[in-house]
Amino acid sequence: MSSHDPFASLATSGATLVTFVGVCHEVVGARLFPWAPEALGGSLGWHGAGLACILGGLLLAAGTLHLIRFPVAVGGFTVAAIGTLVGIWTAFAHAQFHLFAFTLSVGGLAVAIFHHPVSST
Repeated sequence: MSSHDPFASLATSGATLVTFVGVCHEVVGARLFPWAPEALGGSLGWHGAGLACILGGLLLAAGTLHLIRFPVAVGGFTVAAIGTLVGIWTAFAHAQFHLFAFTLSVGGLAVAIFHHPVSST
């Protein structure tokens, strides 16, 4: 991360939110949404989604900090789209507000919008 990138902290914060949503999914998700593990195909699908969210957030953070090469903007927009779709589906299918899904959307958008690739100059 270059010291002259004023938005790097915002992108990193977004990646941290994505990771945190994955942790919340694993810790309290099934209690808040008892129908959800079955909707994801059972325990394997449920924990796979949570761990994928954690891993995705960590990859976004590492890419934002330029520790690894990773398509950060594409990843951020993808995470945001998934979060939005899950939030909308939960609202219509179960009449519940899915705060964590929409938090995922905000985090993904923050990463995608505020990440700046390393300049080659």
